[in-house]
Amino acid sequence: MESILPEYRLDPATWCYLSLPLVIAVFFRFRRVWSLRNFDLLLLLSVTPGLLFVESHPTLAYTWLFGISAVVLGRLLCDGLLNRRPRLPQNLNPPGLLFLAIVATGLIAVEIATEDRLPTDTIATLGRAQDLVERRARPDETGESESVGPAGAVLATPAVGLSRVVMPPGAAERNVDFAVTISARIAAILSQLAVLVGLVFATRMLTGDSSIGIAAGALYVLLPCTALQAVEVNRVLPAGLLIWAVALRDRPVAAGLLLGLACGMIFCPIFLLPLWLRYYGRKEMLKFSAALVFTAALLAASLALTAVDADSFVRQVIGSIDWKILRFEGVDAGGFWSNRPQVYRIPVFTVFVILLIGVTVKMRRGATETLLAGSAAIMLAIQFWYPRGGGIYVLWYLPLWILVVFRPSRESRQRSKSPPRASPAHMTEDSSAGWNNVYPSERSDARQPRRKPESQPLPSKT
Repeated sequence: MESILPEYRLDPATWCYLSLPLVIAVFFRFRRVWSLRNFDLLLLLSVTPGLLFVESHPTLAYTWLFGISAVVLGRLLCDGLLNRRPRLPQNLNPPGLLFLAIVATGLIAVEIATEDRLPTDTIATLGRAQDLVERRARPDETGESESVGPAGAVLATPAVGLSRVVMPPGAAERNVDFAVTISARIAAILSQLAVLVGLVFATRMLTGDSSIGIAAGALYVLLPCTALQAVEVNRVLPAGLLIWAVALRDRPVAAGLLLGLACGMIFCPIFLLPLWLRYYGRKEMLKFSAALVFTAALLAASLALTAVDADSFVRQVIGSIDWKILRFEGVDAGGFWSNRPQVYRIPVFTVFVILLIGVTVKMRRGATETLLAGSAAIMLAIQFWYPRGGGIYVLWYLPLWILVVFRPSRESRQRSKSPPRASPAHMTEDSSAGWNNVYPSERSDARQPRRKPESQPLPSKT
């Protein structure tokens, strides 16, 4: 990129300064300042300062993230009570939003391609994917980095194949580290595209309006937190699996496969399973459960390809689950709980379990609104007791949160499906009524001067 644009470098703070006024200009409702849309938009933008100051001022950053997360959690839990949700148009028409989303996605792809420091957990995931493609056994690993399950390596194998197409022949074998880096960048770009397309498709299926889906996708790529964590494959890819599971929620087998892959990549989506099981009926629940079991067997088979012997396979299966997040011991990986007594996590986890039970019991069969808000609330509530950097995993629940923001109420969806009733022109709120009042001469129903009837000749008498 520097050969095309010399000294090109877009710092995270600069991206935030540029995207903040752009998001407000496109999505903020200036004529209805006190609206739910504006409140949600301010909450979405309030996460950014905490992510910016994580490295320079960690104590302040994590405190800020915990405070904003608490407000967002309350908003998601009260989502079912907010019945008045009118469809508010954006300040830009759908073609303009589509163009803006494409440009922002291209800038994010350039940022991923020019990023100097790639996360260690992303490199580790792509390294496992390369071993899986080559069916090469790998030694057992131990460490304090983020533990990612076998699904991450399985889903990253297409990126490994694309990297070999992009690189010159034989370059991958000569420089393994460089090949893994190229694969990581490709995986990050593909993960962002999966989330973007899934969010547009899910919003389209939920609202029945393609323009709202384009608006949701544009908001996702324009938010600063998306660009700040663009290279975090282990945070973006689970979000893509969850949003596609929501989009295909009417197909239990597909939803079970996607949610099973999300659980096989990170441990946290396993807390969503009770809520999703309550969403389906008896037959759909059996299909959903069978898909989960099939996914677990598929992931176990992928571990067998890189195992040296049976003992190594058992160790890989047990080690694929991050058991340390459930042990209330010190984890030296940064975050809110790194310098605090771990015993305080016990009451927080207890409150989380109570919240999980309450959201699951409240769930009704086929209630899509409760499924969306409940899934986002559970993924957000995990941040409070998660030992490694709790609060910074915004991308886990960001697409679900945006979907909750744009979803209409059940009454408005029913009104949109019902045929419109005929009403007098002076009682409609359409803009054509105002046009007819200003220019009555151009109205279709304007009064025309009556013409005198032409005289007809009298019939002749024969």
